[in-house]
Amino acid sequence: SLPLDPILSYSMSGSISPATSDPSYVPLGHTYPSPLHELELPPIPSTQVSHATYDFPPKSTHRCQLHPNCDMPKPVLQPGEYVSAPNFGGGGRGRGNYSNRGGYGGNQGRGG
Repeated sequence: SLPLDPILSYSMSGSISPATSDPSYVPLGHTYPSPLHELELPPIPSTQVSHATYDFPPKSTHRCQLHPNCDMPKPVLQPGEYVSAPNFGGGGRGRGNYSNRGGYGGNQGRGG
């Protein structure tokens, strides 16, 4: 098993290893037998396909935090310079207060 370096693998962690336990595994440069004998297709000589198994990294807790050397930018807006967006009847319930029993807002389907 070969551990992946997150810096070199675009932040991917874990490890990879040759998939030698897979019945379809064929090493690079070897001949891959034709899986379509009924169509009389020939085997694939000198394969150039890499076949690997990926293992997830050990479970750990993800901590969202700013880097200790992060310089936060100054706020763009000052108090009093913003206008609040309209609510569109959402009432804090998401998706415009849509009832799964039909319709928007009110008490549809709840005896009201």
